[in-house]
Amino acid sequence: MSVSAKLPFMDTSQLQPGQGYEYDIDVTPDMRAGLGLGELVVHELYSTSAMLAHLEWAARQVLLPALAPDEEACGYKMTIEHRHPTPFGQTVHIAARLTGVETRRKPDGRHTVLVTCHCTAHVKGTLVGQADVVQAVLPRSVLRSR
Repeated sequence: MSVSAKLPFMDTSQLQPGQGYEYDIDVTPDMRAGLGLGELVVHELYSTSAMLAHLEWAARQVLLPALAPDEEACGYKMTIEHRHPTPFGQTVHIAARLTGVETRRKPDGRHTVLVTCHCTAHVKGTLVGQADVVQAVLPRSVLRSR
């Protein structure tokens, strides 16, 4: 799938390394680990998939102010490390920091903007997980045409 678009496009000057977004979330039973997203429960702990969703959401909040009304961002690449189990009832501090903006230009005038954030999840000061989340920015019309 190509995520390229014609110029003009996103004003990347609004995105500076170090910008961030943080929030807290309480781990609840609906965040437990299950396979196939069905009723098969693997264990009664904060799942890696739930943590990744929370980290990706924080990364999205970092770039939202820079999106034009006709643009959207979608997941492009994610690398994740889940270091420690987290039981229900714990509060997880989620943080995302912008680490890079890359514009990939093609000879035909199309380009892709990739926005990268390093995201972390902490419980009581202990790092329980981290991810590098890369989002591709493109016109909404491109997404609708897929």
